[in-house]
Amino acid sequence: MTDFSSVFEMLKFIFTSLSVVLSVLILLWGVCKVNYLIARIFSKPKESKAVSKVEAAPMADLKATVAGPETRLIAILTAAANEALGQSVRVVHFDLSHTTDATWAMQGRSTNHFSHKKQA
Repeated sequence: MTDFSSVFEMLKFIFTSLSVVLSVLILLWGVCKVNYLIARIFSKPKESKAVSKVEAAPMADLKATVAGPETRLIAILTAAANEALGQSVRVVHFDLSHTTDATWAMQGRSTNHFSHKKQA
Protein backbone atom coordinates (compact mmCIF):
# COMPACT_ATOMS: atom_id res chain seq x y z
CA MET A 1 0.00 0.00 0.00
CA THR A 2 0.93 3.59 -0.56
CA ASP A 3 1.83 5.72 2.38
CA PHE A 4 -0.54 8.72 2.31
CA SER A 5 1.76 10.87 4.39
CA SER A 6 4.56 10.56 1.82
CA VAL A 7 2.13 11.40 -1.03
CA PHE A 8 0.85 14.36 0.96
CA GLU A 9 4.41 15.54 1.63
CA MET A 10 5.26 15.17 -2.08
CA LEU A 11 2.21 17.20 -3.16
CA LYS A 12 3.01 19.83 -0.54
CA PHE A 13 6.56 20.10 -1.90
CA ILE A 14 5.31 20.37 -5.52
CA PHE A 15 2.81 23.13 -4.70
CA THR A 16 5.34 25.02 -2.59
CA SER A 17 7.93 24.85 -5.38
CA LEU A 18 5.37 25.91 -7.99
CA SER A 19 4.24 28.86 -5.88
CA VAL A 20 7.86 30.02 -5.38
CA VAL A 21 8.58 29.84 -9.12
CA LEU A 22 5.39 31.71 -10.03
CA SER A 23 6.10 34.34 -7.36
CA VAL A 24 9.58 34.97 -8.76
CA LEU A 25 8.21 35.21 -12.32
CA ILE A 26 5.56 37.73 -11.23
CA LEU A 27 8.20 39.71 -9.34
CA LEU A 28 10.46 39.80 -12.43
CA TRP A 29 7.54 40.91 -14.60
CA GLY A 30 6.78 43.69 -12.11
CA VAL A 31 10.41 44.88 -12.12
CA CYS A 32 10.41 44.94 -15.93
CA LYS A 33 7.12 46.85 -16.03
CA VAL A 34 8.34 49.45 -13.51
CA ASN A 35 11.59 49.84 -15.46
CA TYR A 36 9.61 50.37 -18.67
CA LEU A 37 7.38 52.99 -17.04
CA ILE A 38 10.35 54.86 -15.55
CA ALA A 39 12.18 54.83 -18.89
CA ARG A 40 9.04 56.08 -20.63
CA ILE A 41 8.59 58.94 -18.13
CA PHE A 42 12.20 60.15 -18.35
CA SER A 43 12.74 59.65 -22.07
CA LYS A 44 12.45 62.68 -24.29
CA PRO A 45 9.81 62.54 -27.01
CA LYS A 46 11.30 62.18 -30.44
CA GLU A 47 10.95 65.18 -32.66
CA SER A 48 9.41 64.38 -35.98
CA LYS A 49 11.20 65.87 -38.92
CA ALA A 50 9.26 67.33 -41.79
CA VAL A 51 9.30 65.11 -44.83
CA SER A 52 11.50 66.59 -47.51
CA LYS A 53 10.24 66.82 -51.03
CA VAL A 54 12.10 64.91 -53.71
CA GLU A 55 13.10 67.06 -56.61
CA ALA A 56 11.83 65.83 -59.94
CA ALA A 57 14.63 67.46 -61.92
CA PRO A 58 17.28 64.75 -61.34
CA MET A 59 14.80 62.10 -62.43
CA ALA A 60 14.20 63.80 -65.76
CA ASP A 61 17.73 62.95 -66.91
CA LEU A 62 17.29 59.25 -66.10
CA LYS A 63 13.85 58.82 -67.64
CA ALA A 64 15.41 58.76 -71.07
CA THR A 65 17.64 55.80 -70.19
CA VAL A 66 15.55 53.96 -67.59
CA ALA A 67 11.89 53.12 -68.08
CA GLY A 68 9.32 51.19 -66.11
CA PRO A 69 9.30 50.36 -62.41
CA GLU A 70 12.99 51.25 -62.13
CA THR A 71 12.09 54.97 -62.18
CA ARG A 72 9.98 54.49 -59.05
CA LEU A 73 12.84 52.59 -57.42
CA ILE A 74 15.21 55.46 -58.21
CA ALA A 75 12.71 57.95 -56.75
CA ILE A 76 12.39 55.89 -53.55
CA LEU A 77 16.16 55.50 -53.19
CA THR A 78 16.68 59.22 -53.87
CA ALA A 79 14.12 60.16 -51.21
CA ALA A 80 15.75 57.78 -48.72
CA ALA A 81 19.20 59.22 -49.45
CA ASN A 82 17.84 62.77 -49.07
CA GLU A 83 16.43 61.92 -45.64
CA ALA A 84 19.47 59.97 -44.46
CA LEU A 85 22.01 62.59 -45.55
CA GLY A 86 19.88 65.65 -44.83
CA GLN A 87 20.76 67.24 -48.14
CA SER A 88 19.71 67.05 -51.76
CA VAL A 89 21.01 63.99 -53.59
CA ARG A 90 21.17 63.55 -57.34
CA VAL A 91 21.30 60.12 -58.97
CA VAL A 92 23.95 60.22 -61.66
CA HIS A 93 24.05 56.58 -62.73
CA PHE A 94 21.72 53.65 -62.17
CA ASP A 95 22.39 50.15 -63.45
CA LEU A 96 19.93 47.43 -62.51
CA SER A 97 21.60 44.05 -62.85
CA HIS A 98 19.25 41.17 -63.63
CA THR A 99 21.94 38.50 -63.62
CA THR A 100 22.25 35.92 -60.86
CA ASP A 101 25.75 34.82 -61.86
CA ALA A 102 28.04 35.09 -58.83
CA THR A 103 31.12 35.57 -60.99
CA TRP A 104 29.80 38.80 -62.47
CA ALA A 105 28.77 40.03 -59.02
CA MET A 106 32.27 39.39 -57.63
CA GLN A 107 33.87 41.10 -60.63
CA GLY A 108 31.59 44.12 -60.20
CA ARG A 109 32.45 44.43 -56.51
CA SER A 110 36.15 44.03 -57.25
CA THR A 111 36.02 46.72 -59.94
CA ASN A 112 34.13 49.03 -57.60
CA HIS A 113 36.59 48.52 -54.73
CA PHE A 114 39.66 49.02 -56.90
CA SER A 115 38.21 52.13 -58.53
CA HIS A 116 38.24 53.80 -55.11
CA LYS A 117 41.79 52.74 -54.26
CA LYS A 118 44.34 55.53 -54.01
CA GLN A 119 46.97 55.52 -56.71
CA ALA A 120 50.57 55.38 -55.41
